[in-house]
Amino acid sequence: MRTTLTILLTCIYLLAFSQTSEEITWIKSHSKEILLDNNDYERFEFLDSILKNKRIVMLGENTHGSSEYPLLKNRIIQYLHEKLGYNVLTWESSFLDCYAVESLKKKLSPEEMANSSLHFAYKSKQVFPLLTYIKNSDLILTGMDSQPTVYSDATGKFLKSHPCFTKLSREIYYVDSLAQTPSMYAWKDGNRKILADKYQDILNKIDKTCSADELEIVVRGLKDRINDMLFRNRERDQRMADNLIWLLYKKYPTEKFIVYAHNAHIDRQNQKNSFANSKSMAEFLPDTVVKKSYSIGIFGYEGQARNNLGKNPIYDFKTHPKLSLENYLHQSGYDITFLNLQNPIRTVDNSFLFQKINTMYWGNIKDPKIVTDHYDGVILVNKITPSTKIKAGAN
Repeated sequence: MRTTLTILLTCIYLLAFSQTSEEITWIKSHSKEILLDNNDYERFEFLDSILKNKRIVMLGENTHGSSEYPLLKNRIIQYLHEKLGYNVLTWESSFLDCYAVESLKKKLSPEEMANSSLHFAYKSKQVFPLLTYIKNSDLILTGMDSQPTVYSDATGKFLKSHPCFTKLSREIYYVDSLAQTPSMYAWKDGNRKILADKYQDILNKIDKTCSADELEIVVRGLKDRINDMLFRNRERDQRMADNLIWLLYKKYPTEKFIVYAHNAHIDRQNQKNSFANSKSMAEFLPDTVVKKSYSIGIFGYEGQARNNLGKNPIYDFKTHPKLSLENYLHQSGYDITFLNLQNPIRTVDNSFLFQKINTMYWGNIKDPKIVTDHYDGVILVNKITPSTKIKAGAN
């Protein structure tokens, strides 16, 4: 009797907490396979109709420490640029430093480009193929973040090349070095205000009548640094949104954009997340921009990722709850799965998309959400391996 009851309860549990055959059939019929080891761009043609009339494609990721995500994004970005005319790439990295690297990219190696422009979390060997592509193509690199890059050599060279900023380049480099040193000087009590004042002093010295085209870029970049010191993460997403809007409407008003960031920054309703207490960059964008955008959240199923903070250099992706986005997408049978979530018609077979299910923030923190409220599309990479950290050069 006890054995029969145990079997019955097990069956009830499996039925209640696993995908139904109808759900699995729906996933397999509606998902698309992405291959990284195939140069045939026709495999991305499913994006053509989805992105029709979309000016901005936002590519997220739930960790910065994966080898697979940068390689995947590189393939998608090249397709978007070459086939669909997306000519501006905006990274979750320093607004000013990315502009400097773009202006000097023909003279820089991919490693120098990474060290002088990218947020430290993105600095891995796996971004080299994309940076090589940027270097050798007309894809424009821009940044939207207020946080400066650690010791950006390119920014120093860029500033020295303009009479308006030559005398200030060493001062900016010095304050940047204090703001972003490994000892985290900027995190110590009172130091952030001191650094903000130093940046403000530099800003006050700039000749505002200078006719250099880059005047507004430099002024905006210094204001970013001041904001970062005074408010750190509290206003970071708002500042990113402001910079992206400026790029969209003032700097490149006729171009289509690709945004490269963490899932949390492109999340349309980040404040609904269980752990969030602030808006995402996407939530600060006006409706006119959101309607012209398509956001893709990228997740991993299992494996390990590089840890950018903390003592342990590697961390594990935790086992997913049965009723999680990752487990649903895993049923496709593909190594990399894409699912379009925009304007889905609700049926019994896909009702899980309209219910709160778990996703994994950073791959190891449960983050329940109604996925269709947060992203327009999702990608699952089955196997995650740690990215390879690059050695910082002069920076």
